[in-house]
Amino acid sequence: MENFNFNAKNPSKIKVLGVGGGGSNAVARMFQEGLQDVELYIVNTDLQHLNSLPVPNKIHIGETVTRGLGAGSKPEVGEEAAKESLNAVKEAIEGADMVFIAAGLGGGTGTGAAPVIAQAAKELGILTVGVVTRPFDFEGPARAKIAEEGLQKLKDVVDTFIVIHNQKLAAIAGKRFTFGEAFKLVDNILYKAVRGITDLILVPGLVNVDFADVKTIMEGGGKALIGVGSGKGENKIEEAVMVATTSPLLEGTSIQGARRLLVNVEVSPDLSYADVEEAIAQIRELAHEEAHIIFGAALDMNSEDEIRLTVVATDFETEEEKKKQPPKFTRRHGRFNDVLEEEEEKIIPNKPIVNETSYDELEIPTYLRKRKGDIN
Repeated sequence: MENFNFNAKNPSKIKVLGVGGGGSNAVARMFQEGLQDVELYIVNTDLQHLNSLPVPNKIHIGETVTRGLGAGSKPEVGEEAAKESLNAVKEAIEGADMVFIAAGLGGGTGTGAAPVIAQAAKELGILTVGVVTRPFDFEGPARAKIAEEGLQKLKDVVDTFIVIHNQKLAAIAGKRFTFGEAFKLVDNILYKAVRGITDLILVPGLVNVDFADVKTIMEGGGKALIGVGSGKGENKIEEAVMVATTSPLLEGTSIQGARRLLVNVEVSPDLSYADVEEAIAQIRELAHEEAHIIFGAALDMNSEDEIRLTVVATDFETEEEKKKQPPKFTRRHGRFNDVLEEEEEKIIPNKPIVNETSYDELEIPTYLRKRKGDIN
């Protein structure tokens, strides 16, 4: 079933909470980038780190439990801290239609507090989305185990969750980036994931996507995949679809088997209806055969011979369900690695988050590339 929404934009209240050190750094990045029409909060047990970041809305949790010294990499301390300060958190998120909870899993505060905060948001009837990272391999198996346990708790209390693999990022980055740049790229990916969804709701288009559409796709959706891809020239449709539907840094790297999808198509004025139809047909081939797809569309008057796709996919088949399905064969030729190498985009960070020197130009995979005219 496919829905087209021609309604005007309705104001929706969206809030983003960065929980723990990693989540707070990511939200600081969003603040620096000027994420529009979204309320940003940072939540931490570590008072020193909390005060070092430029985000105005700060929630210090667990003052009695931690005395402002952090959770000591103990999730149980982070959990207790969140419970101690839950009223302050509820006050911050009250009235929101949608809440993103950003956290780096594997430590104490993000791992322990994020599920508590997510549960509170759900109890208030708020659409709740977790955007979290798994640790780098060098952080060790103990931290990886903590992250996995925290993710299992978070899955039970959010509508949808997006998981970013730091180690996959490291594999793509290779030796081109410094240690500090690698962490900055993680923050940027978290920012792009949140921005990709909020723009769908908040930015008007020719065929609008509103909060109700996003809620239809994401409420109770479980694991989510978000991808942004663009293409120009002869192979523009194939390349845009390939990159938008294949996210190598996320847990779950393809939309195959997704039963709910939101697809936003942004095209230059010279593109034909047939081009858009072909892009949607290729996406439909990859999704579940009975997928519910909601479409939005916009014109980019400043581009030429270009198509950009934003895809949010949820409600994936279980492994058991996949085994019962025959393999899918599509018209795409599987040039992902070539496209990734050909279409890398440079990012130039403008201001340090805190006491950092500015980095040289950074490169990220195409599926995270900004829309033309966006801030890096």
